[in-house]
Amino acid sequence: MRLLCQLTAWALALEMAIGWGSAVRAESPPRANHDHSKETSVENPIDLNSATISELCDLPGIGQTRANAIVTRRKRKPFRRTAEIMRIRGIGRATYRRLRALIMVRPSPK
Repeated sequence: MRLLCQLTAWALALEMAIGWGSAVRAESPPRANHDHSKETSVENPIDLNSATISELCDLPGIGQTRANAIVTRRKRKPFRRTAEIMRIRGIGRATYRRLRALIMVRPSPK
């Protein structure tokens, strides 16, 4: 156990001396560029049945995978209520609470 602690401390000291530790932790992966000119807001909620993948990705907690799942789900069965977004895997109550004011569902024309 003591040898493991010594090796860990030595490895950290070496990383800091070489500069790897700070450089590796400071860099972050590149993020996708989104057009934020039409920022989603309470005054400008997006329609779950017509939003593009890019618009869905601008929502908090929604990335590329969840945006694709929303589009796939609405092709099969359009949303009737905003709460139905919780049927998407990975979107639970907490995420829905953050999204509730930012999303809407327009009534379908009959």
